Amino acid sequence: MPVKISLSATLPQLDLSRSNLDSNEWIIVEDVVVLLRPFENVTVILSGEKYPSLSSVIPHVLGLRKAIESKTPVTELAKNLKGGLSAVIEKRLAVYETNRTASKATFLDARFKKKVLRYKVTPIMFFYY
Repeated sequence: MPVKISLSATLPQLDLSRSNLDSNEWIIVEDVVVLLRPFENVTVILSGEKYPSLSSVIPHVLGLRKAIESKTPVTELAKNLKGGLSAVIEKRLAVYETNRTASKATFLDARFKKKVLRYKVTPIMFFYY
């Protein structure tokens, strides 16, 4: 795991009472990294786009939700983190799924047509907004 190599090299250089993590702490780190990796991926994708658009928000929210739901953490700390991340996705990001403008933008974007809209939506529904 690249994180283990990086942390093992960095920890001794910090002014800490101990210079390395024990096996239980490495398990926690691995669990947390697995949970946070989808957020890193979305951040890199959106940061790399020259013009991030509203049409990509819903696919990324759905992707984050699916990625977090598919993870099975081993440690209690990571299980709590998974619950917290799911709650944050629902509280802060799920609102875009029901946002009319975001739904229209996603529907009209050829990259996402017929792939990502979670709710059963027909093209006719968009004209009633």
